[in-house]
Amino acid sequence: DTRRFHTRYDFFLAADGSTSVVLTLAILPSDREPDWKVFARLSPGGASFDLAGVDSFRTSPLGSDVDGFRLYQGRISVPPGLYSAYFGIQNGATRELFSLSERLTVPDFREGTFALSGITLAARLELVSNPESDPPFLVGRLLVIPKMETVYKTGSDLAYYFQVYHPGKDPKTGDASLDLTYEFLQAASLQKTGQPTYQPMGKPLLFESQAGLVHGYAFPLTGWPAGEFMLQIIVKDRVTGRTSRAEARFSVR
Repeated sequence: DTRRFHTRYDFFLAADGSTSVVLTLAILPSDREPDWKVFARLSPGGASFDLAGVDSFRTSPLGSDVDGFRLYQGRISVPPGLYSAYFGIQNGATRELFSLSERLTVPDFREGTFALSGITLAARLELVSNPESDPPFLVGRLLVIPKMETVYKTGSDLAYYFQVYHPGKDPKTGDASLDLTYEFLQAASLQKTGQPTYQPMGKPLLFESQAGLVHGYAFPLTGWPAGEFMLQIIVKDRVTGRTSRAEARFSVR
């Protein structure tokens, strides 16, 4: 039931060089909200990587009402490649069982490739200075509550998060030196394929000589018209001259 269960996958570089897969399951609440139990398996074929523990998927009050859903999140590190994702979902009150499966491609962030993690559109984004434990939805030192329905209201904030991998190092400082360009585009017309064409909205935002590799921002949508939009991020490595880009589509209503 795709109206009741939504999924989202975000991918980051893990410490061991594999890819950390963040799996978010959104469940449409009922009148009497049960304590859901969520399990998952990622399988590239013969092998499997399981999220089968009691606390493999967790939630918190901050994930209790995101676009009308309750969010549960788990993570696991796997080699890059093509996978089948299987979910088992149990209603803790009625003991009913639900299942769903999907195919996904886990990207390769291993050493040698200048790349971006991809853009996570967030319903909430805030810095956690000294987390007392390992709360759900924590990515590094940022609390990132993913947005499950990429629809925003005019005047609300568009929050987004991404990471940069394997830049060159400035020989003088030993740090990265990145030029970050953020460009917003609006859908203008449809091509014969049914895909929209996009036109730039104003001038791109450029931030030069940035050393940070983790980026989270909130951009106000004050005065924006209703429509379909795209956020395009282009990162240029000033040390090596290499460029990487990512994009995310969203709507304003």
